[in-house]
Amino acid sequence: MTTNTDTFLGLELAPDQLRAVLLDSSQELVGTWVVEFDELEYGTRGGMYTGTGGESEPYTAPVEMWVRALDLLFSRMAGSPTSSSTAGGTYSLNSPTTSSSPSSSPLSTIRAISGCALPSLVFWKSTPLPALSALDPSLPLATWFNATAFSLPNTSVRGERVKDVMARVGGGAREVWVRTGRVQAASKFLESLVSGRWAGMGEAEAWASGMYSPAKGRWDEDVLDIVGGSREEGRRVRGWLGEVQHISAALTISRYLVERYGFRSDTVVAPFTLDVLGTYAGLCPAREDAVLCFGPTDTLIAQISPAWVEANLPALSTGELDMTVVPHPFQHPTEEKRYLALMQNPNTDVARALVRDMYTKSWSAFDRLVAIVPPGGSIGLDDKLFAFSSPSLTLTRFETGVVVPEFRDLRANPRCLVESQLISMRVRWGRAVGKGCFGSTPTPPTKAPIGAMTLPPPLPFDTITSHLPSRLLCTGAAANFPSIANVLCDVFGRRVYVGMSQIDSAQISPHRNAPARGFPGRAALGCALVARWAYGHADTEAQDSGPSRGPFEAAVHAVHAARWESSGGTWARTNVSVSTPTPSLTPTHTSHSLGYSNSGFTPGTPGAGWNSSSPFFGGGSGQATPTLAAPSPSLGLSPSLFNSPQQQTQAASEGQSTLVPISALSIIYPSEKEEGDLDLAQAGLARVADADQDAFLGYASVVGEWVRLEGVVRRGGQV
Repeated sequence: MTTNTDTFLGLELAPDQLRAVLLDSSQELVGTWVVEFDELEYGTRGGMYTGTGGESEPYTAPVEMWVRALDLLFSRMAGSPTSSSTAGGTYSLNSPTTSSSPSSSPLSTIRAISGCALPSLVFWKSTPLPALSALDPSLPLATWFNATAFSLPNTSVRGERVKDVMARVGGGAREVWVRTGRVQAASKFLESLVSGRWAGMGEAEAWASGMYSPAKGRWDEDVLDIVGGSREEGRRVRGWLGEVQHISAALTISRYLVERYGFRSDTVVAPFTLDVLGTYAGLCPAREDAVLCFGPTDTLIAQISPAWVEANLPALSTGELDMTVVPHPFQHPTEEKRYLALMQNPNTDVARALVRDMYTKSWSAFDRLVAIVPPGGSIGLDDKLFAFSSPSLTLTRFETGVVVPEFRDLRANPRCLVESQLISMRVRWGRAVGKGCFGSTPTPPTKAPIGAMTLPPPLPFDTITSHLPSRLLCTGAAANFPSIANVLCDVFGRRVYVGMSQIDSAQISPHRNAPARGFPGRAALGCALVARWAYGHADTEAQDSGPSRGPFEAAVHAVHAARWESSGGTWARTNVSVSTPTPSLTPTHTSHSLGYSNSGFTPGTPGAGWNSSSPFFGGGSGQATPTLAAPSPSLGLSPSLFNSPQQQTQAASEGQSTLVPISALSIIYPSEKEEGDLDLAQAGLARVADADQDAFLGYASVVGEWVRLEGVVRRGGQV
């Protein structure tokens, strides 16, 4: 049974930071802590090696750095007295502790922990390792788990599938291969350090790995043999991965952390998972909502029909679907099985940053161009422009249906790129609808009569009337841009919502995916909610009918609603920064701004995070910045958008080029005509954009042409 002094910890291993968020039993923010990887003196930039100094392969990170960061994070938390701000951490003025003694540190109040991590792998050596359950608490974790413990000391952080990473290591790094004795997902690596027990691959990670057979309920031996190069090596890979945790029971924290840092010995450790799923938990969508995570890989997530999944398990095994399906990671074994579909577009943040650098030089100008250039880059109905960016960052442009090296009006590039990225999500959603993923009846293909001219197959969905999500819940730095939020709203014809903590954080740091100091990371926040929910199931004193014992989303919303009611309709605290006062919000609060994502990519920081000039991304290093022509009067745009870099730098210093982030709109209360969004407000999400029906119909009318041109791009640009 929870009390008002109980807290719940969420951890997030992001590319650039290790983040921690602490919530109380009412799911109110208590504290945040962060460790910047670059401060640990490993020579990383944005938490990874860029390859510029020859120190390591680009887009890799040292695993030892993650271990040291965990030690440092817990040390900072253990030394956080009430009402204080420590290096890298902020603790709430309303925290449950009342003294700065070790027994009253934040760690002593924690009842449950959960966490998540970026998609990456940890390769352990086959040599004997110290038992996780018998570590000496007088020494830091990095004493035992330093670089010598790993057969691949610097692991890839590109966000690739497990199958692709394993195949690359097996094909090009045989010395690593022969020294390996165990392979863990980064999330399970972190869970093992916290629980003191080896954690096997979770079911969601396994389904997304490309090496698991959902139809058989086990690792796909044929795929493992291909990855390993032989049947014998395939068996070795099977041994490295271990058994998949189909039902992940909650554990208790390691004795080492109890004795070294002062955790309670009965602290529950809930299963850790992928960062994008932690973000999904942080937004806690309703059944008909969809989550869009902007970042290095834009990801659209939604619940799909369990009946459809069970009927299509063989197709999920072959990977022939244009999406990744995983079991819902936050459900009790007694619940009916639920599933999530993940529709992903890679390198989207990098493409936006590339177009920004080529045509505007500032995010403010980028946002203004997307906002004021007409839909499709033209005011005409039949001469729309289209821009496509491939995963290798090759830009392909079309005018009047023909491939062109550049648009006649350069100002159309930012708008057309953003539109194409979001229409891509709309099309992939529609294709899922056409397959029956959301419980609707699949559209049967139309067969042409014998002898008739063969035409391209029709779209498998109706661009106007087919099923769409009820609401779109967004995270990521791109969602800070009012123009992008509005385009997304119009493409899907649905309202867009963003967390109030992100909206307030963007006032301080609008261009970063990472939250400003004192503000919670969305994935870490989601894991803290998971910890609260898991504790409700693990606590034998809780009543069976209590709000924390139901399905995850229902349990979380029940606690949010109770807090909202008891506070008289006050918004939840968005930050615990000493320098930033907690806003006193009302149901019609119109505070501004946003700024978080589950990734560490910082588009506005040259050289940080992903390096768009790297050969890995293709075409980046050879792109010359064009000479921008003077604006023509056809679109009525201001010449000030095309200032020189020197002029823009001067304008930025004068405060003229700062991006003005999104604003929160007032709550729509439920009525007979409106579903409303009170439930989202109770969960700390605010509406930032309303759909325009005419704009939605306009985009619906060009979806067919977009699909045709996408096929042209796939064929190499030949119309």
